[in-house]
Amino acid sequence: MPIEWESFEAYLKAGNKKDRQHYKRSLQEAEENGLVLTKHQTVPNVDIALNLIKNVSIWHGSAPNPWMRGLLENFSMIDGTWLEIHKDEKLVGCGAVVRDNRFQLATALGLEDDVPSGYFLLLYTALQEAFEHNVRLVRFGSGAYDVKRRMGLHLEDTNHAMVTVSGITSRAATRLAATE
Repeated sequence: MPIEWESFEAYLKAGNKKDRQHYKRSLQEAEENGLVLTKHQTVPNVDIALNLIKNVSIWHGSAPNPWMRGLLENFSMIDGTWLEIHKDEKLVGCGAVVRDNRFQLATALGLEDDVPSGYFLLLYTALQEAFEHNVRLVRFGSGAYDVKRRMGLHLEDTNHAMVTVSGITSRAATRLAATE
């Protein structure tokens, strides 16, 4: 979604009344359920975060990401914000907001089984991060598209493949082309 508003408040105002009410209701429900969101520059407990991320992968039937541990262990090396949700001091939700060149990607979403409004708390906070860091484009992944569409995001056509050939054959073709 391209960021076309001056602030998060302007983004909310541009939406319809039902969406604004949903945002407020989500925050209220999270508070009533004792959810506390914190932001970090590092990932305090990689193993617990990986378990939460694995939960979401299982729910969506997706394969585990092979580079997730490396991302979490080296999170302090990137321009990003690590989001955590705690309930009674226990980590019950998490997500990574990664930025580069005024582009932002929300990834590594993790949740326990029953965290009412935790998903929305993470999404809205990630969107607020985009405004705070003057991002021009955000991506939230393709899962739970109905929820994200309601927030103003749209599905992108990213089903493209590129095939390259490396090795002896491509080097030979390069040499042959250079001699002609």
